[in-house]
Amino acid sequence: MRMLSRDPASIAHVLLHPHLQRPSGNGRDLTSRETEVARWLAQGKTNLEIGLILAISRRTVEKHVESILRKLGVENRVAAAVLISRAVPPGRSSRVARVRPARPT
Repeated sequence: MRMLSRDPASIAHVLLHPHLQRPSGNGRDLTSRETEVARWLAQGKTNLEIGLILAISRRTVEKHVESILRKLGVENRVAAAVLISRAVPPGRSSRVARVRPARPT
């Protein structure tokens, strides 16, 4: 299976313009939901936090993250976050609201 290009320009295009993605059925393009999860992952959110933000279960987020890692050709979420962060110009991720988890009391 071919993976999504690791070229920063390609990754940035996918993350910044998810509306331009067309279902290709080739199994290597990020889905719109994976794109959302990838953006939050790049901001350092945990699976639980991403699940709360997107109103999906932590397990569903885990499956999306597994798929993202496979498609980007990286072994862990840190590598994915670095790759995504390098691809997205500063300030362009502002489309994603900044949500801070509640501090334990």
